[in-house]
Amino acid sequence: MTMRAHLLVLAGVFGLLGCAESTLPVESALTDYRVLGIVADQPEVGPDAQVALTAVDFDPEGRPAGYVWSACFYSLGSRAKFQCADSSLEIPLPGAGPTTVLDLAALDFEARFEAAGPLVGLDGQVLSLDTGVDVTIGLTAGIPGQRATRMYKRVRVRRGDAPNRNPTVTGFEVEGELRAGREVTLRVTYGDDTPETYTEVQTGRAATERLLVNFYADAGELADRSPFDESLPDTTWTTPDEPGPAVLFAAVRDGRGGLTVLRRDVDILP
Repeated sequence: MTMRAHLLVLAGVFGLLGCAESTLPVESALTDYRVLGIVADQPEVGPDAQVALTAVDFDPEGRPAGYVWSACFYSLGSRAKFQCADSSLEIPLPGAGPTTVLDLAALDFEARFEAAGPLVGLDGQVLSLDTGVDVTIGLTAGIPGQRATRMYKRVRVRRGDAPNRNPTVTGFEVEGELRAGREVTLRVTYGDDTPETYTEVQTGRAATERLLVNFYADAGELADRSPFDESLPDTTWTTPDEPGPAVLFAAVRDGRGGLTVLRRDVDILP
């Protein structure tokens, strides 16, 4: 079955197919099924590496979701809704669950890339494994009978040392009394190696990551935050008016493909 056929079958099972940007959605109460992001265990890899990819999703009703994974070796980018330049450049990835593996060595990625060259990127520059190329991972996920979501994740493939890694988050804390109707602070804590200072491949200049944080809750109310506030490691959350369990998420991304998502389950007291 072709990848297009896979997606059409899935759309028929789930209902209409919706498309989501590759960036994380804004903070909100998790009132329906949501994919918060796709985490690559290595967001930047060599051309002979394996990458494990995991969809971080949540459904407040606990319903099982379905998943179809694909990889595109030449995407037309976000303006074209990450459409693959040619159907021959898109392949299905294994598994029907929330995790899949991209095995570049098994695909003989480096040899195929060199044989197809020179390739030119969307910016008109010649693509090179020395400066890095993107493989775009596609995920269609959803609850059967409901509208499905299409998400994308870029995995950077590059020769060389010091590949990017996911942000190190050592804590996700709730500061304040977890009682009904109270305002508390949600805060993430970074490891000593986060944010990273790295050398820009194109310019050779040193740069430091600007971390962005999104918070999510399945109950209560999160404070409104502007795009400028996303660089802050904390926010406020008003707990629900009724006691009971609640689920919280914090997603930290580094702007270079790195993403770490933490979950906290809490109990709200009367």
